[in-house]
Amino acid sequence: MNEVADLAIEVAHTYNARIITDLSNNSAFAALLAARLGRNPANHMVAAIITGADTHANAPVPMPVSLGGVRAAIPRWSLSKAELVETISAELDNGSLRIGRTGDWGILRDELMAIERVVRRSGSVAYSAPAGKHDDLAMALGLCVFGCRRCGRPERNRQVREKRFSAQAWT
Repeated sequence: MNEVADLAIEVAHTYNARIITDLSNNSAFAALLAARLGRNPANHMVAAIITGADTHANAPVPMPVSLGGVRAAIPRWSLSKAELVETISAELDNGSLRIGRTGDWGILRDELMAIERVVRRSGSVAYSAPAGKHDDLAMALGLCVFGCRRCGRPERNRQVREKRFSAQAWT
């Protein structure tokens, strides 16, 4: 996990990007990342828990992490798997999301095509990979889309310049 954390930090710094991490099965990973991000990990990291709930949370809740004995908090979102899948589908359908033919794009395409939709008696909808298949890359794409649409880019450290008045302001 240390190697993954180091790579995530390197990519985030290279592209001035925020890290969106799935902590559904491993909440300890948040502490590994936070320790590498410095004093304010919340400025560079968002945690997500993918649930079977029908809808996304309206707002994140603070998730405490310890940085060398100092307590900090990062935002943690509870995200609906159904909403992530439906958002990917809508983005692909309307052309605002395209998958380039690079890296593991073929595996991602196969995962997206294989996801099964089940409508329960209650009317709620559930999505999952068929038995023996995975949906990890599809869920990672869902987190990326969520992060781009909801969280935006981290703020850069910019010095605030004082406004200067022109000579015309005095006339």
